[in-house]
Amino acid sequence: MMGVSIPKEPYKLRIFREDFGFSAGHILVCQDHIEASHGHSYQVSIEIEGRLNEDFMLVDFRMIKEYLSTICRNLNNRTLAPILNPRISISQNGQFTKIAFNGKHIELPTDDVLCLQLPNLSSEMIAYYIFKEMHEKLRLIKNEGIKRITIDVIESPGQSASFVGEM
Repeated sequence: MMGVSIPKEPYKLRIFREDFGFSAGHILVCQDHIEASHGHSYQVSIEIEGRLNEDFMLVDFRMIKEYLSTICRNLNNRTLAPILNPRISISQNGQFTKIAFNGKHIELPTDDVLCLQLPNLSSEMIAYYIFKEMHEKLRLIKNEGIKRITIDVIESPGQSASFVGEM
């Protein structure tokens, strides 16, 4: 393409697919109470901003789809518990995980619980968790062109949260 000047940045790509989602219960502490046990069928989208590489692509769509699918699969059909919340006590006794708050507790099969290194399990914190997982995977490929990642987590129609982080 001699004589054609193609800007190298800024570019964005956004991927939102029906299969980028997961169903999960979550433990959510709001002020002085814990919400009743419930879950959502979450949908996830990703937006990546940055500079084109030598192939005039920001990043390979296939790789992003693979990474995001893996993250969603790991969260699917689990009860998510925030292990860094000081108001919740989480203990595992072999087959069962006990989650206690203000003198009340629930016990779930350990295989059904995924303890995340988060202070709470709001949609905002789930978006942050997915960002951290994607950041780690993308850091390994050493793509210096990626500047920013936005993760959107849709909890229900018309209700979502986002996290925007730098690479």
